[in-house]
Order: sequence, then structure tokens, then C-alpha cells
Amino acid sequence: MTDLKKRIGRIQLVRRPAGKLTIVMIAVAIVLSMAALTLLQLSTRSLKNRTEALQEYGAYLEAENAALLEDIENVDSMAGIIEIAEKELGLVSPDTVFYQPES
Repeated sequence: MTDLKKRIGRIQLVRRPAGKLTIVMIAVAIVLSMAALTLLQLSTRSLKNRTEALQEYGAYLEAENAALLEDIENVDSMAGIIEIAEKELGLVSPDTVFYQPES
């Protein structure tokens, strides 16, 4: 190996070519850094997908909450109660008459 020497005032700088161990350690550091960046990107993508799914679910819950609030408002009136009884429970008022037309 050849040393590159340079003198600056009373200080002498000596630069030696990198040894095999140094080159191997740098290569390992680069490979590990790339692996860490890849894992970071994958986890970021996974968190982004999870966030989007939770936002969609939140929007669904908000819409359902609005529908439930509307139902609560309808329960305050007799017409609202009758509508719920007919739609959800299949009930009819006692004075309802059913007829079947002849075919």
C-alpha cells in the first residue's frame, strides 16, 4: 500500500488507501440502510392504507349517525311513530282494509 503524505505546518497528514475490512463495512452499512428504508416505506404505505380505511369507516359512521338523529326527531311526532311502525315492524293501523283485485 502506498501512503499519501502531506505536511501542513508541524502537522503531517497521512492518507492510506481503504483496507478490505473498511470496504466491507461500508458495503454492509449501505445494504442495511437500503433495507431499513424499504421497511420504512412499506410501513408508511401500510399506515396510509389503514388511515384511509379508518377515514372511510368514520364517514360511514357519520352518515349512520345522521340517519339515527333523523329517526330520533321523527319519534317525537305521532306521524313519525306510525311511519316507523309500518316500515320497520310491518304494523298497520286497525282501520286499514286490504283487498286483492281479481285476476
